Amino acid sequence: MRSPEENPAAGGGFHFLLGATSYVVEAGLLENARFLRGLVDDMELVLFHTPEASNLPSEDEIGALAELAAGGFGYTVHLPLDIPPGSQSHPLSVALEVIESTLPLEPRAFVVHLDGRELLPRPSTKELASWRDGEADALAVLAEAAGDPSLIAVENLERWPPEWFLPMIDPLEVGLTIDVGHLWVQRRDPVPYLERWLPKAKVVHLHGVSQTDHVSLEEVEERDLKQVLDVLRGFRGVLTLEVFGMADFESSVKVLLRKHS
Repeated sequence: MRSPEENPAAGGGFHFLLGATSYVVEAGLLENARFLRGLVDDMELVLFHTPEASNLPSEDEIGALAELAAGGFGYTVHLPLDIPPGSQSHPLSVALEVIESTLPLEPRAFVVHLDGRELLPRPSTKELASWRDGEADALAVLAEAAGDPSLIAVENLERWPPEWFLPMIDPLEVGLTIDVGHLWVQRRDPVPYLERWLPKAKVVHLHGVSQTDHVSLEEVEERDLKQVLDVLRGFRGVLTLEVFGMADFESSVKVLLRKHS
């Protein structure tokens, strides 16, 4: 494991903030934040909320997380449920509660999944336009709650093409989370997407892809990773190593250190 002063983002013309998920150690949000503080710049609070289980932070946990946010260490918040079209839905209500409760953390971004399941496998032009209108309504509600539209960072998913939602982004002034691994899963070259959309991106997710995604960067071809990192030289947002577990985190950091040294 690297020492705190060895920042993989330092040198080589890189300016991004390095992030990790709240699932590096097998423990809760607070334990992960205590571990990651001083090792990375940002922790992504990966939240879930189902009838069976939830890890939404309590008021006391928010207070403790806020106390840890010092010396440049901070947070992004991954909202727990895919947001369907429309200005009223249960997932949207939960998202609004999460935004309100985590605002004291001054998150760098709220990562949002849209729900495109109703469009599968292939929407008509009319269906896609209707879905975009409904999702735009939902995003407007989230943007108002966040207080800054650019903090709402819509993520591309591996389940449907990013072109379904990208035309909504500029008019709404919301931001983006560009998940490079999801583009690799779709066998798309991420470079054109990064070159076009990086100015709107608050967050970039980076992880390897093998039998599944969200694995170590050791699984990425050196040429593919180099092309992505070359585009990220001017990026000043958060680059989150979106892997889950100590082994994948440590090996991914070592890959970055080799690329930046």
